[in-house]
Formats: sequence, C-alpha cells, structure tokens
Amino acid sequence: MPQQRTQLEPPVYAFRVRVVGGAFAPRGASRVWRDIEIAGSLTLEDLAGAILDSFEFDEDHLWSFFLSGRPWDRKTEYALTAEPGFIGEGPPRLAGKHKLRDIPIPKHEFLLLFDYGDEWMFGVDLIGTSDDLVPKANYPRVVATQGDPPPQYPELDEDGYFDFEPMSDDEFEDLPG
Repeated sequence: MPQQRTQLEPPVYAFRVRVVGGAFAPRGASRVWRDIEIAGSLTLEDLAGAILDSFEFDEDHLWSFFLSGRPWDRKTEYALTAEPGFIGEGPPRLAGKHKLRDIPIPKHEFLLLFDYGDEWMFGVDLIGTSDDLVPKANYPRVVATQGDPPPQYPELDEDGYFDFEPMSDDEFEDLPG
C-alpha cells in the first residue's frame, strides 16, 4: 500500500468489497467480502492498496477502477498508470491523483479490475459515510470481513496444471459487463 502522504480529513467512506470474478476465482469466491473505511482525503490508489492488502494479494500487477461497474469502460476508468488507450482514446485518469472526496462515487457497485491478464474483479459498494474520523485510527482500515481470501494464484497439481474449482455458472453469469 502506498505510504500515507496526506493529512486525514473527512468524510470517511465505508465500502463493502467482494470478489466478483477472475480467471482463478474459486467456487464461492463471491461470498467473500471486506468492509473498508477510508478517509476522503486519501486517493483511489490508497483504496486499491487497502483492497489488495485485505485480500492478501501481492500488488504486482496493473489495475483500474471502473466507476460504471463495467470492465474496460475507458470513460469511467481511474488507473494505476496512464498507459495510452485504444486508437482515438486518451490515457485514463491516474488513481493516485484523485482524492476520494473529489470523484463522483457511484451509488451502485463499481469495479476494481486487478491484473489485466487474470482479471481479478472486485465489486466495490459504498455502504456508508461519516463526517467523523475515529481518533487514533489508521485509515484505510478493514472493519469487518467474511470468508477467507481466495489464493491469488492456485496451486499446481502433480501434472503442472492449476488445481482449483472454478466459479459456478450462476456466479459466472453474475459477473459485471
């Protein structure tokens, strides 16, 4: 997670973050979630770091938020880096340059897409706000959890294939996009 560079200031946002898919998302992964509180003076990059830390993922891949909830929607993308888009599209907004209090946080679940190859998808849903910081609390912070985080990479079986039980058809149909 990035080093805290900013004075913590309200509002405090509470997000419920759940696994909604990915190449290695195991069966039942959509029932795993974390509630994260974060000060509005922190950035989307800080939120991404908190999400990845809370699910015990290594921060070793590119990622983007899509406020529309649809993966690869360049119009609502805030990304780790400003890689150029497709022909005719400019680079995405940099997540590290945008404080949470300054972006239009949607009332619906939006998306963090982590690792553009494996496409781990985390649904991010605003569940509350507060004008008060908890004294001496470190933000961002995980305040509630359900379930064990799925492994970022499944184990290999004896034949060298990934050993995991994929998401069910119902879970797959519920993916964003």
